[in-house]
Formats: sequence, C-alpha cells, structure tokens
Amino acid sequence: MNLYVRATETPLVAASIGPYGAYLSDGSEYRGDYNLSKSEFKAFHEPRIRAVLEGGADMLAVETIPLLSEAEAICELLEQNFKDVPCWISFTARDENELASGDAITDVVKILESTPNVLAYGFNCISDTLASALLANLKKAGGTKPFIIYPNAGAVYDAKTQKWSEKPDESGLIKYIQKWHELGARLIGGCCQTSPEFIRQLSEILKTKI
Repeated sequence: MNLYVRATETPLVAASIGPYGAYLSDGSEYRGDYNLSKSEFKAFHEPRIRAVLEGGADMLAVETIPLLSEAEAICELLEQNFKDVPCWISFTARDENELASGDAITDVVKILESTPNVLAYGFNCISDTLASALLANLKKAGGTKPFIIYPNAGAVYDAKTQKWSEKPDESGLIKYIQKWHELGARLIGGCCQTSPEFIRQLSEILKTKI
C-alpha cells in the first residue's frame, strides 16, 4: 500500500489489519466467501490488534475487507476493548454497488457512519476505473465522514494462479485523483503494484491542484 496524507505536526503510524480471507491464502479477500460468527471474527482479530498497538501504532488501517459482517465485528471489538483507538476501514468490491461478498454499499454507510472509532472509510485493492463510482455511491447513500481510496495500478489479480494479468499502469490512478477528491476522498493512495514514483506525483497534485 502507498498512501499520501497531508502532513501533520506529528507523524502517525497506521498499522495494517487485513481480513481473515488473507489468512486463508486462497483469494477469499476478493470474494468474501467465508462465513464466521462475530465471536470468531473477534477472536481472530483481537490478538492482532493488541500486538500492533503494543508495538506503538497510533491507529489502525483495517483494509481489504470483503464482507460487512467482518467489519461489524471489528467495529464492535474496538468499541468494547479499544475505545480510544481510531481507524479507517476499507473494503474490496465486486462492482459499484456491492462489496466483494455481495453486501450492499448502502449498508456500509449505515454502520460505519455511526461507529465512533471509524474516522474514514472507503475502498482499496480495486480497479481505478471502479473507484469513482464507489465513492459516488457512498456519498449518495449519505456518507459524511472522510472517504479513503487506494486502488491497484491497473492490472487484475487472479487469486487462483496468484499472478497479475498484465503490467501495472499508474497513469489511470493519476488521472482520477482530482475527481476522487471532489467526491469526498481525503486519504488517497495506491494499493498493489503502485510505486514511490506514483506517491511523488500524487503528492505534487494534492499540493498544487487541490
């Protein structure tokens, strides 16, 4: 993940908390086809969250989440055991209306808008062409918190072969930055196959044009 955020007086460290699907190593984070109870999700995520916080993280980057029930469980876990820990939550999506699991984008807004630990939410590890429509739908559904977006660099990942379909192309990401900002994205970056050069260009655009 490459992410640019406007500088603050004190640097912040956001520790990545990935989905249960990544632990399965079968591409489930792009499908959301695993079914755990909330208590099982909490049992999986709690020691991971506790470990990174003990290591000094200031906040959590809960990312590449494919299904809403996992996000709900994490939100409940934070409210119960980590009340003062802020986070952002970003999802994977199958299209502009649904998460990778098929959960509706509108339901994301209903839940995360009312969760105090969540400072921002949005999407990562998606195509750059899908990002604008997803952000627009969050806004249309009543999202008022800052949105976050960090897509992949153009190529498509095949979870079965564990290979990328083509070479990365960051030009698409650069093209959409201003549009994403207009749609409410305040944390903007790139996920798989993005580079430090992309972040340099992103930084320049945000400093000079936005």
